[in-house]
Formats: sequence, C-alpha cells, structure tokens
Amino acid sequence: MKENCITIITIIFMCISILFITSCAPESEIKPPDTSIEQMQPVYGQSGIRIVLSGVDDKTPVEKLTYQYVFYIKNDNEDEETDEDQLFLEGSSESKELFIDSLEFKEGEYLVKIAAINEFGLADKTPAEGTFIVDLTPPEIPVINYQIISGEVKLSFTNKDNSDIAGYEMLLSNSVDSKAFSSTQDRFTFKANKGDHYEIAVKAYDHAGNSSQENQIMIDTTVDEAPCLENSLPKFLGKDDTHIPISFFDDWAKHEEITVQATFNGKEATLDDEGLNVDVSMMNEGTHTLHLRLTDDNDNVKEITNEIFIDLTPPQIPFDCTFKDQGNGYLISWNAEREEMETFKIYGFNIEEDITLLGTVEGKAFSTPERYLHYVITSVDKAGNESSPSYPIRTYNEQYRPITSSDLSDIRENTLLTSLYSPYVIDKKIQILPGILLGIEKGVELIFTEKGSLKVEGQILSIPSKSPKERTITINFDDSNHEGSHLPLIQINGGSVWLNESKVFGNKVPLTLFEINNGGEFRAQRISVIGVDTVINSVDSDTVVLDNSIVQATIFATGASARSFRINGSKMTVVDGMNITNIQQLEINDSTIESTQTALNLNGFTNAVMNDSIISGANTFIINKFSAVDIKSVNVYATNDAISLHGASTLNLRDVTVSASNTGIFVDRSAYLCAVESIIKDSKTGLNILNPNVYFNKMILTGNHFAVRGKTNEQWLENGLKFIDNEIDMIE
Repeated sequence: MKENCITIITIIFMCISILFITSCAPESEIKPPDTSIEQMQPVYGQSGIRIVLSGVDDKTPVEKLTYQYVFYIKNDNEDEETDEDQLFLEGSSESKELFIDSLEFKEGEYLVKIAAINEFGLADKTPAEGTFIVDLTPPEIPVINYQIISGEVKLSFTNKDNSDIAGYEMLLSNSVDSKAFSSTQDRFTFKANKGDHYEIAVKAYDHAGNSSQENQIMIDTTVDEAPCLENSLPKFLGKDDTHIPISFFDDWAKHEEITVQATFNGKEATLDDEGLNVDVSMMNEGTHTLHLRLTDDNDNVKEITNEIFIDLTPPQIPFDCTFKDQGNGYLISWNAEREEMETFKIYGFNIEEDITLLGTVEGKAFSTPERYLHYVITSVDKAGNESSPSYPIRTYNEQYRPITSSDLSDIRENTLLTSLYSPYVIDKKIQILPGILLGIEKGVELIFTEKGSLKVEGQILSIPSKSPKERTITINFDDSNHEGSHLPLIQINGGSVWLNESKVFGNKVPLTLFEINNGGEFRAQRISVIGVDTVINSVDSDTVVLDNSIVQATIFATGASARSFRINGSKMTVVDGMNITNIQQLEINDSTIESTQTALNLNGFTNAVMNDSIISGANTFIINKFSAVDIKSVNVYATNDAISLHGASTLNLRDVTVSASNTGIFVDRSAYLCAVESIIKDSKTGLNILNPNVYFNKMILTGNHFAVRGKTNEQWLENGLKFIDNEIDMIE
C-alpha cells in the first residue's frame, strides 16, 4: 500500500512538472500565423463587400483559424494637417470568406488590415493589407436608339456619362420568344421578323456592379416606311465641287432594291454608287434646287427638296502671318477678313515642289511640332473655295540662305543651319569666307570626323530662340583611328564665333577645340564642354568671353597672346587651367576653377582681376615677371603651393582665404605683395617671403606650421598682422 502511494505521488509530481515546464516555455516557440488576401475587388458596389482570405499556421489547422479585420477611410484631403487614415469599422470572422453589407459603408476609398488568429489567441503581427473603393451610385438610365435597316434592328445605348459604364444587360422579347443578353458593347444588332412586335428592356451597369433603372421601348415591325436619306445634303457648293454624296437605306428593302431619281434645276442628274455628279462650272452663282425621289420595292416613296447655293468666288487671302518658337513646337498666327463658317488650312514646305498640309482650323492660330523652312495659310469658305496661299512665313532670318541638305561645303554666302536637316557631318576642311555669316539655330548638331574642320574667317552666330533644344558639337573619332596630329577643330582666323546654349562632346582626342589667331574673337554663353583635350589655344586673339558655362577638359586655355579674356559665372574641372603668356586684360568673376595641376600660370605683361571665385589646384597660382594681379573675395586651395609670386610681378589681395599643403604664398625677391583683410591658414608654411618690403593690413595667419618664413619686417605687426594657433609664428 505504501509503495502504491509513493508511485501515485511520483506520477502527480511528474505531471505537475510537465505542466510547469509547458507554462514556462517562451512564447516565441509558438509562432503567430501568416495572413493573405486571396480575392479582393478594386471597386465594390451595392452587392456587398466580399473578400476571400487565407491563413497559414504551424500548429492550428487552417479551418480553425479566425480573422480579425479593421477598415480605415483613406484620407484624401490635402488641406487637413494630418494624413492619417480614419478608423471606420472593425470586427472578426470565423470564416475565410468575409462578407459585409454595402449599406454599412459610404462611398470613398478604404484601407483594410486583416490578421489571422490561431487557437492560442496569437494574431498575425504583420496583417495583410489592401485598398478598395466603394461606389454605391448606380448609372443613369440608358437612352435606347434604334434603326431598322434591310430587316435588321440596329440598337445603340447612350449615357450622359460613359466613363464608368462597364456594360449593358438586355432582355429581348417578341411574340414567340424571350432572350437575355449581357454585353460590354453599346451596340447590338438582331434579325427582325416583319409583322412582329419587339420589346427591349435595357439596364446599364458600372464597374462596381451597380445597375441602373430599366429602360424599355417597343419596336413595331408591322410598319413599312419609305426609304431614308442617311447623310445631310450640302447647303453650299464651290468651284471645285463635282460630286454630292448621297447615302440612303430602307427598313426592309435592300440597298439595290431602292430606286433613286434626281433633278438639279429641273434637269435630270446623273447618279453613281456614291452619289450625284455635278458640274458647277456650268452654273451661275446663286441658289439652285436639288430634288430627290427614293422608292423602295413596295412603292413607298420619299421625296426630298434641298436648296443649294453655288459660290464660285474664293475668299480673301490671310495676311500678317507670324511665326513663334514655343520650345516644344511652333505657333503660327495670322489675320484674315473672316467670313461666316470660314476655316483655314496651314501648309509647310522646304521646297515649293514638296508642300504638306499640316492641318485645318477655325481660329487664326495653329500650333505644330513639325518644323519647316516656310509656312503658308489659305482661307476656305463655307462653299469649300480655297484662297491663294498667304505670303510665306520664313522660320529663319531672311539674311541667311537655309541649307536644304546635311552635306556642307565652303560657306560662300550667308547661310543658316536648321534643325530640319540636322545632324550635319563635317568630314572635310570647310572654310567660312571673310564677311560671310553662318547661323546655327537650336537643335542643330555638328558631327566632326577625323578629316573634318572649320576655318572661320567670317562669323559663326547662334540664332537665339526660346526653344529648350541645344546646339551640339560632337567629335566622332578617337585617337586610335586618326593619323598623326589633327588640326584644331574650329580655327578662328580673324573671324568670330558666338556660341550660345550649346553642348560639346569630345572623345578625349588630343586636339584643340578652338584656335584663335589674327585678332579673332570667341564668345560663349551657357555652353558645356566635356571630354576635350584643349578647349582654347589663343595664338593671337582679340576677345575671349565665357559666361555661365561648364568645362571638363585637360587644358582650358593655352597660347601666346590675348587682348581681352573674361570668365563669368562658370565652372571648370581641368588638369591645367590657363597658361597664356600675355593677356592684356584678364577677368574672372563668380567662377570655380578646379585643377589637378596648375589653375592659373600667368606670364609676360598680364593684367588680371579676380572676384568672388574659388580656385584650387596642386600649384594654384603661378604669377611670373611683369604680371599684375588683383584678387578680391576669392578662396584659394592647393595640394602643394597656393600662390607663387616671381620676378617683377605684383599681387594685391583683399578678403582672400589661402590654404595649402605646402606654401600658402611665396614672394620672390623682386616681387611685391599687398594683402588686406585676408587669411592664410592650415599650411606648412603660410608666407615664404624673400622681399620684406611687402604690405599687410588686418592680415591673419592661423593653423600653420610656420606662419612666416624668410625675411620679416617689424612694421607688419603694427599694421595688424595677427598670428593665431601657429606652431611657429616667425622663422628666418
């Protein structure tokens, strides 16, 4: 007995231990279910909201899963401060097929979140989501139209708003039978029995499944009507009219069973399959009478009398025609002595033998994306008479002759390159003769091959417009497929180039883009240059201007001489910036020059002024003998020496910040430096001075290893030279 008690106690203890261990097991071992929405419509209507769900759980059978749902009204009011959705309805379902009466909803867009729940009460932590629209408004009652043509009833259904009509449900009944149809089409045809009655009942339904009220009509096929004229007869005929279209049908007779008789001004007129032949040239201007008699095979007769006015006089020619570039197309406008019901035709052509009708309008303006060299406009009156064309509108400056092919040769007269024949391939040496203008409009691309170049002794001009298109210069060869050195792509030999709103795509070929000599001029505005070796070689230029442009090249500018060189609002990413021996006047304003070697190497009798810019390089400035440079509000950075002042050169600094890995400013023995309100910082040597007769005023040297190295002058401190956080302020 005692042993039995011990056994019972042991079993009870083991059961309690198992229950304790189970109850203390971490909840993470029981995973929540996953939920999916298997079926959900994008739009629901009055028939209810039905959503089919599915869930998966590793312990609970699928059929024992329940579902918890929450519906939110999507917030679509941009004026509200919050964009959170509004809680609308929540509940649970023991079935995977969720159905809710539409009457519990109002129209709008909803977000539903549904989570499956297993037997342990764990819910899916990432509920399935979906959006749908509730549309409870039924369509309007459809209008039913019908015609009986040769024994067939042709039905058509129309609604004031067809945008949400998904289809039609129809019940067709006669004395013998009744049939129901459903169709997404708004037209239906059936064969009718003569002498019967047909009752048509039609409902429209929308994409949400809402149905309209029913419309019914009765069609009586016991009646035999006379033939019917299908088309309208003209009220006016013009001098070019030779035919009056006539189209007719009968309710029971076939087309070939209908007899047509016609008289025009009491004279019998000839008919063909298409209608009535007329010869208005034999008639006087004024009103004429057309009489038609249509008879079917049962002798039902339809007689029609129509008054037609013969007008043989063409309207006035449009005048004051203008052309305007709209960027994405062209606007053509004109004036005219407009008559009642008058229209206008617009034609475009490049050569008169190839004229194209672009469109017909009622107003006095026409927009088109199609570019032609000429446009003309004609007036068309209500009788169809067309006027002579207007004076041609030229889409180019009249002082130029437009090129009508993409093949170029020497430019010997004022010439215009239009986008119409672009691209133009430059595959040989082409010369622009002195005094001759070559205009380039927007949208033109010049493609240079290895044998191509331009020699400009006259002028290249960019024709201005508001078009967003850009002029493009493309170098279509590389270093591997041309022999030896290449001539400069564009030689400006005493001529001038004015290049605006253009892109240049180089191919990293070792050549010069522009060579300027004999007092030539180059002016560019809003251009970009990419992948070019040398942009400018100024052998002997008069004027070089670069405004608001971007340059990525190996060398921006090199050469021997330039009278005036100006850079404004531009950015350059180069290996070497400028290395021109003699520039009478150099200006750099509001620009950035980023170089990996030397940004500016100024030689000879160069006078330079720089303002509000950022200049960087390995050796940023090298200023050699006889050069004079004024720099104001400029930041100078260098990975080696920032500014090197050599020989009998002069440098004036105001509000300038200089930073260099090696030397900030080096001043040679015979060079002169004047620095006011400027900073030299973070350099190994801030100032390396061999000429102590320099001038400082409110000058700061900070964070340098050696602030000043070389010759010094005690008066500098009296004039406001300050040392801040340098390791060594002055050293001989």
